[in-house]
Amino acid sequence: MLSFGRHETAGYFDDVAIDLIRVLIPHVRRAVTISNILYAKTVSETHLHGTLDALKLGIVLTNKNAEIVYANRTASTMMGNETSPLHQIQGHLEAERRPVSSKLKEAISIAARNEGGLAGTSLAVRLSNDDEKPVIARVLPLPQGSTRKPFASEVVAAVFVSTPMEESTCARAVAQAFRLTPAEVRVLGPILSSKTVPEVAAELGIATSTARTHLNNIFTRTGTSRQSELMKLAAQIALAQ
Repeated sequence: MLSFGRHETAGYFDDVAIDLIRVLIPHVRRAVTISNILYAKTVSETHLHGTLDALKLGIVLTNKNAEIVYANRTASTMMGNETSPLHQIQGHLEAERRPVSSKLKEAISIAARNEGGLAGTSLAVRLSNDDEKPVIARVLPLPQGSTRKPFASEVVAAVFVSTPMEESTCARAVAQAFRLTPAEVRVLGPILSSKTVPEVAAELGIATSTARTHLNNIFTRTGTSRQSELMKLAAQIALAQ
């Protein structure tokens, strides 16, 4: 069972909060599914690797020093791309930007010191720039007492890396999750491609004030307040579907 609660001072759950819970549920289901795959004792090494390779989500298993113990096909392809925000350098997991690399290694270090206390809780690190399609790395601590076969015993963390999603895919996912109107969906698509409100208005042949009104309505429905937040949320929802 899964339950949600908050302090009485926050009041009852409103429609926006309920919509956000609906968005969260697929992420929880996905995390549990992947966790079951990682810890399954009865799955053979070939079967396990094949299963992880079939996922569109990048998965990297590391030791406490951010050395890569295993990377599935999606993660390996991503790290081999020169324009990717994530790389493998001398066997270590590194981000394109040094400050982000530091945050990523810090998250892995926290996972290594965790000793099971944060099992099931991921630490998120944004790999891409704010003006780019969101690419998020989530570092999930692996319980110290869990079985890690067929992987090496020094594995302490699983790093799940999202891949950039197409704007149309993200827009459909947000529209479904928050029941956006057709007019709002038309505005959302170009907004997710980092276009400004005047550019969106010109592209759709509507007044700038109309485009801005639709965007403000989208912000209200999704509980966001900035374009970068909306892009990040849209990518997360699309990945969960």
